[in-house]
Amino acid sequence: MKKLIYIYLIIFLFTSCECERDPIDAGVVSTVSGNAYDLENTIPVQNIKIKVAEYKFNFAIGTGGSDTFIRWIDSTYTNVNGDYNLSFTSSGLGDSYKLIADGTNTIRSFNSLIDITNIGGENVFDLHFLHLYPVNLVITVNNILDIPIRISCNYNYGLDDIDQSNGMFNRLLYLNKNIDNEVIFQIDTDLNNSYPDNSDLKQYRVAIPATNSTSVVDFPITLTDADFN
Repeated sequence: MKKLIYIYLIIFLFTSCECERDPIDAGVVSTVSGNAYDLENTIPVQNIKIKVAEYKFNFAIGTGGSDTFIRWIDSTYTNVNGDYNLSFTSSGLGDSYKLIADGTNTIRSFNSLIDITNIGGENVFDLHFLHLYPVNLVITVNNILDIPIRISCNYNYGLDDIDQSNGMFNRLLYLNKNIDNEVIFQIDTDLNNSYPDNSDLKQYRVAIPATNSTSVVDFPITLTDADFN
């Protein structure tokens, strides 16, 4: 009886999950095209790389499986009007293709992986981005005892810590110029604790008003110990 239940269970798993897919024939030509646009700033997005990736579905009991990246097939760049057009040819190895539009440190992409479903035909995808513009933080530090000072801000990653208790420091950010933005400074008051709790971490939040400028804007900030209390 147990053996019979086990057999039925295996049959159920295989019939309820998607099994391996047949690869797309080699030599099939497909086209992707569209426009990349910044809706908030009402401008086209130029010189953004558009890539096509090849995937193959791998079956797995229990999870059903997932698409596995094989390789990049082809790429192109948007023109001055934000338009792009790319034809690519299937290799015979993959069973699906996806379009990827990466952003940069000054252009934020709001596009996830896009499935290219009309293999052998035309596919049109309009893409959405946001231009980010420079703000230079001019930070004056006055007698901060607990260093380093960590800095975080939306859209900006890997900002260098401030590791001195006094001095003037610059940090260049790229922000949405149309809205207020917030920068967070954080110190750890117990550096000897490998697992600090919230009471050891002190933050100071500074609002940066919308700059409405495409040019670099200096924004002065002064930090003291009192700001973290």
